[in-house]
Amino acid sequence: MVHTQIKSITLDLNRPNEFSDFVQCAASASCQDIREKLLPEDHEELANTYNNLANVHLSVRGYEEALGLYMKAISIDKKKPPREMEQILYLRYLNVANTYAFMGKHKEARDYTEAGRELAIRIFGNDSHYAGVAEWVLARIDCAERDWCSAWDRYYRYYGIQRKSNPLHSYTAAAAYRLGWVALKRKRFEDAQDSKGDNGEIARVTRKLAECAFYMGNSKKGESLSEIAENMRKELQDDYSGEYDDNDQSYDMLVSYFHR
Repeated sequence: MVHTQIKSITLDLNRPNEFSDFVQCAASASCQDIREKLLPEDHEELANTYNNLANVHLSVRGYEEALGLYMKAISIDKKKPPREMEQILYLRYLNVANTYAFMGKHKEARDYTEAGRELAIRIFGNDSHYAGVAEWVLARIDCAERDWCSAWDRYYRYYGIQRKSNPLHSYTAAAAYRLGWVALKRKRFEDAQDSKGDNGEIARVTRKLAECAFYMGNSKKGESLSEIAENMRKELQDDYSGEYDDNDQSYDMLVSYFHR
């Protein structure tokens, strides 16, 4: 059990990119095998293991596998006393909502988001991080449905919550990036430049700044930033870079699934 605890801590601390996720998946599956042999089938550590493994499957687009594991965790959580159950279910519901959103099942995603948000607000308050996470998931759905105004409002609310909590956190930078991304979709190029997140220091932000420059007629700056972004992407993705094109999906693979 000590061995599995160490592996779980490693899984929680690491924020893997698309390629190291496969190693993480193998480690988490090993934890699952050990714990299923040693623990009762309704033990909370099994629920946490299922949740961790689901997170890894989600990060490599294994949506069906992730969904099944999240549901197994929820079935264990629901055997707890009501107050204790609520303390974890809000997070599980938001994980399921995020998975459905990636799958394009928007009704299910909205239903689970609202369930998770209701519990999060009841426990932590309306301006808590997890109330903000609900806004993030709903914004992702809005983007898929091309409702850019609603997406902007939701990302802006999430950004405000995160900035107040920790302006230097990766979640804050991710929210700023998404605001810039939506601003581009709305043809609000000045807003897109102002919402660039972490000052253009990561590859996908630099690529979006290049798009802004092209839209605003500065081709020379756009070409320069595009080259910088591509060089960073290829360096980060190393041996795998040749398998991916110069597009949003390739750049999103550089970051945690939640930030995509």
